[in-house]
Amino acid sequence: MKIAQAEKKHWQDEVLKYIAAYRATPHPSTGRSPAELLFNRQIHTKLPQLKLFTECDQDVRDQDAEKKGLSKMYADDKRNAKASNAKASNVNLGDTVLLHQEVTGKFDTPFHPEPCEVIEKAGSKVTVQTPSGAVYSSTSSFVKKYQERDDDKTLGEEEKPSDKTLGEEEKPPDKTLGEEEKPPDKIPTKPTRIRAAPKKLEDYVVKLK
Repeated sequence: MKIAQAEKKHWQDEVLKYIAAYRATPHPSTGRSPAELLFNRQIHTKLPQLKLFTECDQDVRDQDAEKKGLSKMYADDKRNAKASNAKASNVNLGDTVLLHQEVTGKFDTPFHPEPCEVIEKAGSKVTVQTPSGAVYSSTSSFVKKYQERDDDKTLGEEEKPSDKTLGEEEKPPDKTLGEEEKPPDKIPTKPTRIRAAPKKLEDYVVKLK
């Protein structure tokens, strides 16, 4: 538009010429012009011409993927990007997991308390089944492996009796005859200060109560 203004031309006509030139110019990523990909032909006249056969655009897809890959490598190199060190999912087929749930209140837990069983796994997608029979599909990031607690003791397991002989009682420690337990010294409840008469009263006989 600046060029059209400088050359004293109508800017709308120049914009249409620019758009036509852009649509007829081969794109550096695909190797073909946008108009050729849209109409499946090269622009020769203003009238559209249709072909009776359709060419395979696999070469365009291959070249586009190659160019995008080169662009990604260039951007990663400039930004010093590194590969992600994300841990692989440790959820396998047949494991017991907890399914992620939406937290609607401050007392809600991030995972549903009812354990589910993994019945199918394909890549990062897992399918779980609840004890009631409901089936859900989600990614492995929305499930958590269920860890059973060992608080309860095994059925039938009982506490073993102590090694003391039946009937044996604990004997109190021997004390010397006549020895009595001395009460502990009285523990002061708060610190005390030394009470003394002030120096100005040294010339008088003062009796402190």
